[in-house]
Amino acid sequence: MGKTTTKPALTQRRLAEALNISYLTVNRALAGHSAVSDKTSRRVLEAADRMGYRVNHAARSLKMQKTFSIGLVGCNTPHSFWADILAEFEVRCRAKDYHVMVCHRLAGESSNRCAEFLVERRVDGIVIAPDDTTENPDQLKRILGDTPVLFLNSAVAGIASAGVGTNSRAGMKQLTEYLIELGHRDFCYISGPQCDYTAQQRHLGFREAVAGLQQGGSGRIRIEHAKSFCQEDGAQITRDLLAGGQALPTAMVCGNDALAIGASIELARAGVRIPQDVSVAGYAGMREATFLPAPLTTVSQPVFQLGRLCAQLILARIADPDGPTAFTEIEDTLTIRESTGSPRATALN
Repeated sequence: MGKTTTKPALTQRRLAEALNISYLTVNRALAGHSAVSDKTSRRVLEAADRMGYRVNHAARSLKMQKTFSIGLVGCNTPHSFWADILAEFEVRCRAKDYHVMVCHRLAGESSNRCAEFLVERRVDGIVIAPDDTTENPDQLKRILGDTPVLFLNSAVAGIASAGVGTNSRAGMKQLTEYLIELGHRDFCYISGPQCDYTAQQRHLGFREAVAGLQQGGSGRIRIEHAKSFCQEDGAQITRDLLAGGQALPTAMVCGNDALAIGASIELARAGVRIPQDVSVAGYAGMREATFLPAPLTTVSQPVFQLGRLCAQLILARIADPDGPTAFTEIEDTLTIRESTGSPRATALN
C-alpha cells in the first residue's frame, strides 16, 4: 500500500518565490500595508487566493504573543437585549481580526468559572457582564491576573477596570415622570435584585421621580423586589399582587422589559385591561415587548451602540492595559407605546 504524500502548506516565502518578488512585499501586501502599490497588492492577493494560501494563525500567535481572541461572559438568557449586544460586538471585533469566545453563566452564578475557562485559553481580553449578587471580587481578581478586562452594565468592587453601561437612573426617572404627567399617583414598582448595580440605579431614579408625591401625601407607592430580571419573577410578583385583595395600582413600573412582560401576561390572564385598568412600563427596549397585545412602553437602551463601545474599549484595553479605567455611560431613550395611558377614573388622587 503506497504512502500518502501531504502537500506542504503554502507559505508567504513560497508565494513570494512563485511571484518572483520579495518576501517582505508579500508580507506587507497580505497585511494591507500602504507601502505596497495597489497593482502589486492585487497581484499578491489574487495569487494567494488562486494558490490556496491560508494564514498560519498558530505561527502568527506565537510570533506576536497574542491569540487574537476575546472572551465575553454574559448571563444565559433568551432576551434579545444580550443577543443584539453580542451580535454587534462580534462584528466589530472581527473587523479588527479578533474572534469572540462566548461563555454563558447561569442565572445566580458568578463569573468565576467562565473567566477561568477563558483565561486558560489565553484570550487577549475579556468582557464581563457581572452578577452583582454572586461575584467574589477577590477570587475573580486572582483568576483574571493581568488579563485586560472590561465590565458591561456594572462594575465589580475592588477590580480596577474600564466599564460601559447606560444612565439607567436618569432613564427610569424620565419614565416615571412621564407617568406622573399622565396623572398616575398609585404605583407598584417591581425592582430587579437588590444587590444588582443596575437595579439599584433604576430604583434610585424611580424614587427621585415619586419623591414629591410621597412628601405631599398625594401618592401610594409599593415596592417589590424580584429575585432576578427574568419574566417569571415579574409574573409571580403580579400573581401575588392579584391574590392580595388590595386595589390594583394604576401603574406598574418594572426594572426591565422581561419583568414587565411577565406582569403583563398575568394581568391579562386575570382580565385586567392594559392600559385602561393598569398601565405597565419596562426598561431595555427588547424586541419581544413589541409583540404584546398592548406593546410595551419602555426606556430603550442603545444595544448596538453598547456593542460597538464594548469592542472599542476592550481593544483599547488590550493595546494599553494600563489605560483609563473610567465607567462610560451613554443615555437611554423613552419609547412610548400602547401599554400606558391616563389612569382609570377610580385612581387615588
